Amino acid sequence: MNRLLLLVSLLFFFSTRFLSLFAQEEQLAIYPGVFEINKQEALFLSFFKNKTEGFKKAHLYSDEQLSRFFKVQYSTSRGETEKTIAITKEELDVLRNEFEQYLTVGKKDQSGRYYFITSLTANSIAQGSLLGNLFYTEYSSPFGSSYREKSNFGAAFPFIASAGAFAGSLVWTKDKEITRAMANAHFFSSVFGYYQGALLSSMVIDYNSNNYETGFYVLTGLTSLAAGWTAYGYAKSRNASYEQTVAWNTGNFWGALNTGLLSVALDIQNDVFLSGLILAGSLGGIVGMNQFQNKWSLSTGDYRAMNALGVSGLTWGAAISESADFGPQGTALFALLGGTTGIIGGKIFPRQGSFSKTEGSLISLGTFLGGAFGGAVTAAFGGDYPGFIYSLAIGSSLGWISTALFLNKQERGFGEIGFLKDSGVKMNVSLNPMGLGMRKISADQQLRMMNQNVSMSIVNCKLAF
Repeated sequence: MNRLLLLVSLLFFFSTRFLSLFAQEEQLAIYPGVFEINKQEALFLSFFKNKTEGFKKAHLYSDEQLSRFFKVQYSTSRGETEKTIAITKEELDVLRNEFEQYLTVGKKDQSGRYYFITSLTANSIAQGSLLGNLFYTEYSSPFGSSYREKSNFGAAFPFIASAGAFAGSLVWTKDKEITRAMANAHFFSSVFGYYQGALLSSMVIDYNSNNYETGFYVLTGLTSLAAGWTAYGYAKSRNASYEQTVAWNTGNFWGALNTGLLSVALDIQNDVFLSGLILAGSLGGIVGMNQFQNKWSLSTGDYRAMNALGVSGLTWGAAISESADFGPQGTALFALLGGTTGIIGGKIFPRQGSFSKTEGSLISLGTFLGGAFGGAVTAAFGGDYPGFIYSLAIGSSLGWISTALFLNKQERGFGEIGFLKDSGVKMNVSLNPMGLGMRKISADQQLRMMNQNVSMSIVNCKLAF
């Protein structure tokens, strides 16, 4: 009997202890990893408005009914007191959002810092290569002529410049706000600045002068520097979004390209006028795409998809002109029309929401591989040159459409997956300057050239990080 009473007593004791675990108050996190609010934080939160006099600290709790409340300690003339203030779920959601804003106030956005450091370092290599040409040794040949050879210091200068740029930018950006938009604007504007500097050199420096080479290297380098830092400063002053800078880069590229193609189609021979026209087209493209982005608010993935279809359109233009034998002027005109049509098609393509960055990259990759597959098949079966160009155009278009349709059927938010996440992988599009002047060659020769240069006729598509 005594044993039975002892057993019942033990069961009663442990059951009450167990139930008390659910009956007692439980402290909750106000924000991940944050369990206490101080006075400075309370002043920022609307929930504690008119409740901060004498405020010391507050902790959040829930009870057995899952009601939430704050225990707030106050300091008064009579000593410390504690008050309990109930809070609803809606009020707590607002408080947590405000607390998150409080944590970000005064903190500098450095999401683009490493992109910016990489941009500066890469650009310094190019700058060093240009300026390295200024350090040379002049030799005289036995035949009375002379020639220049870059000195050892000139050859080493790119690496000296890049090391200095890396170390300097690492220190300089330590406490600077460097957004991804600012870094992106700087990088691509610096790259485009080189061809803009070359065009500017042809406008202001006499090609036959003795100082042409020196002037070319200096002006091209300075233009690149000025373009990069101007874009960086403008993006910062405007608090531009990343997508806004992608729009600028897109307008810069297509504005210059389309103006150049139009100049060839119109057979403009004056080099100074031609260079000025392309520069104006580049600036006009930036302004135009800026307004375009303000109106349509496209995503980075949308721009990548548009650019890819624009490249496919260029190939269509070249194919049509080649089959009709229109010559360089006709090729330029049809390439211009084809590229413009592709850009418009990429914009109006029906989609459920915007393409993500990864989806845009996959569409670009599908476009390139579709064109490469079409060209390879034609070459393998001994097709002629016009057929090879057409197969590039058809394959790239089918690659774009099939990839875009496949992704469009997926749940939106395909996301940034795998190694592509936040890597900035993109399809960069650049022209092969030899493309417009290429003569007809056999399909197997064209295939060998494509394998060696990873190029498709007048267009080079390359994956860049």
